Amino acid sequence: MKLTFITTNKYKFTEVKAVLRNYGVEIEQVVMEYPED
Repeated sequence: MKLTFITTNKYKFTEVKAVLRNYGVEIEQVVMEYPED
């Protein structure tokens, strides 16, 4: 399974990638601006 992870926080992406790797899930990071309400 491959997921797209949208965040500007590279540390959050690295942490999530390490956790999901244990479950056979691959993620790619997409950096985009979005409102955080």
